[in-house]
Formats: sequence, C-alpha cells, structure tokens
Amino acid sequence: MRRFLYILALFFIYILLCARSCDNGSDFRARREQMKLQYTRDSISAVFSSYAVSPNTLHAFEENAKIKFTDLLDYLEIFTDPDIAPEFRQHTGQMIRDLFLSENCLLHFTGRHGKAWTNLSVNELVNTGPVFRKSMAIMQPDSLWIERGLHLVNDSTFYGKIGFSSSKPLPDTDNQSYYPAGGYIDFYAVQRIRNFGSDTLKIWTVLLGENGY
Repeated sequence: MRRFLYILALFFIYILLCARSCDNGSDFRARREQMKLQYTRDSISAVFSSYAVSPNTLHAFEENAKIKFTDLLDYLEIFTDPDIAPEFRQHTGQMIRDLFLSENCLLHFTGRHGKAWTNLSVNELVNTGPVFRKSMAIMQPDSLWIERGLHLVNDSTFYGKIGFSSSKPLPDTDNQSYYPAGGYIDFYAVQRIRNFGSDTLKIWTVLLGENGY
C-alpha cells in the first residue's frame, strides 16, 4: 500500500511539473509574440506615423494617389456592370467609399460632347438605382499627372491635385453619361487613428477628394 501511495505521489508531482513547464512555455510564447507585436508596431510607427514627412515620402503618397484614382475607375466599371450580383456590388460600393476623404465628396459626371450632366456625392453614387448605373459608361484616361504636388495644410493633412485627360472620342450614344473624360481630382495625405492590437496609432493614409473641371 505504501509503495502504491509513493508511486501515486510521484505521478502527481510529474503532472504538476509538466503543467508548470507547459505554463512556462505558453508564457514564453506569449511574451515572444508580444515582443514581436511591439517591434512591428514600433516599426510602423517610425515609418508611417512620423510628423516629419520627407520629400520622398510625399512623392510616394502622390504615386499612391494616382493608383487610387485608377482603382476608382476600375471599381466603377465593376459597380456599373449589370451582371454583377447585388452582394458584390454592395461590397464594391464600400470599396469606393473607402477611397475617399468623405462620402460627401462630390464627383462630376459629364454627358455627350463634354457637357455637364450631374454632380453626385460618393454616398449618392454608391446608393444609386439600376437606371442611373445603366446610364454610366466608364472611360479610362490616357493621361494622368500630378497637377499640384502635396503641400502642408496642417500638422496632420497634406493636399494635392491630380490632372487627367483623354483624347479618345466619347461614344455617340443617347442616354449615356461618361465619367470623366478630363479634369482633376483632389487628394489628401492625412493622419488617421488605426487600431493596432490593443493600442492605436496615427497612420498616414492617402485618400481622394472632390473632382471637377
């Protein structure tokens, strides 16, 4: 009996030591993951949340803005496709919203021969009915440039302007509008709060603004 109790005691001691070892291993892994998270956070903070923005960084923001403008045109092509499923169209509409500084930014649409057709806010655009979407034909510009380089507005905002044009003739079709064949669109580099784990950072983000002629 004493031998059995001795073996049983050794068994419980073994289980306890294994549990502590597992706990220690888990604690180590948790601390290691926390250190990696903190290192990544500090790296992002050093690159993207600095108030001192270099000329090279501003140039990168400007190139990013041009990419976002072409993304907008691609999203609009998807959004106006009559064969797109409603769920996918709704997702694309949200992607369009996410490109802009505000859903109240106005977009300028033109009709045939470059005549003004209508102005819509981003929010109005993504909530338009099928009749309006059917009347749109998206035209990609053949020329895109930085009309006005980014310049400081305040300690958390830079403002610039993209110019674009197209030499392609607009299709001579009734009841269609074309977005847009030439003009400009504002863009911004702004600092916005982003969640990072249990912490937050102010990260520079490039966003589009209003467009017109």
